[in-house]
Amino acid sequence: MAFPRVFPYPGVISRYVVSLFLLAGCGGSGEVESPRSDSREVAAPMPVALNVDGEPEISIGTLRRELGANSQAQFTKAGGKILAASLMHSGVTNIEPLRGLPLKFLDLTQLPISDLAPLAGMPLNELYLEGTQVTDLTPLKGMPLRVLRMEHIPVSDLTPLAGMRLEQLNVYDTQVQDIAVVADMPLNTLWLSGSKVSDLTPIRQVSLESLDVENTPVSDLSPLAGKQSLKRLNIAGSAVTDLTPLQGLRLERLIFTPGKITRGLEIVRGMTSLQNIGPSFDEVQPPDEFWAGWDARPPGSPSDPPVTPE
Repeated sequence: MAFPRVFPYPGVISRYVVSLFLLAGCGGSGEVESPRSDSREVAAPMPVALNVDGEPEISIGTLRRELGANSQAQFTKAGGKILAASLMHSGVTNIEPLRGLPLKFLDLTQLPISDLAPLAGMPLNELYLEGTQVTDLTPLKGMPLRVLRMEHIPVSDLTPLAGMRLEQLNVYDTQVQDIAVVADMPLNTLWLSGSKVSDLTPIRQVSLESLDVENTPVSDLSPLAGKQSLKRLNIAGSAVTDLTPLQGLRLERLIFTPGKITRGLEIVRGMTSLQNIGPSFDEVQPPDEFWAGWDARPPGSPSDPPVTPE
């Protein structure tokens, strides 16, 4: 199942512009370049600003040429500096020209990139690596990242993220097994679906609002007990059979596989905070409709939970 996105990528740069103006200062100049209806470059030269060391800042046109990027690439410039780059479907195969840029936002989605070394030392707040070939996150050490999305990449080791103040982390369909590194992060969103993670103990003290462990080996939800911050939970296709740790939570959305549940189904049924419930993102319903359908299923249907011996 395709993982749901928080926002559509085509409009991501425009969404980020406001924060870039703030970063550049209220009096700074800002400039945004978006894909054009044709491939012609702007005839007039791009504005060039001096860096703090006296070296001229690279222009958007120059950076585009050095990257070999097509018209799908989008850049945002504020205060004379290129602070954001969205390179999805841009044809870029080498990110070395990005080295040393003060980027706050970078989207490398679906690029054939494996080496993040050119990003070392960047002040990135948001980084999107979905569908790349990245395995080593070491160049990200010390970055002020808040959002890191790494769906469908061969990464397995998250230890380079230690000490980061991430708010959103997505390792959907990766080889990640150990999430100990997240224990001290101010995460509000953690997507582990399709990963190798089986132990949720590291998130016991994390004030998550959204957790996705769909199609993982996770079987024990006890680290979620008492987690009043949690609003959205997806455990569909996981090894979870016991929902009793959810007692007292104020979930607003629950996606699960009801036929696997042997304990605690009544807890979910009595959860008045729920607004949507179902076996998948595409099949969520208001609770009344879901339970009406559940009660109307034929006896002995495949959705019946297995019988647990007393």
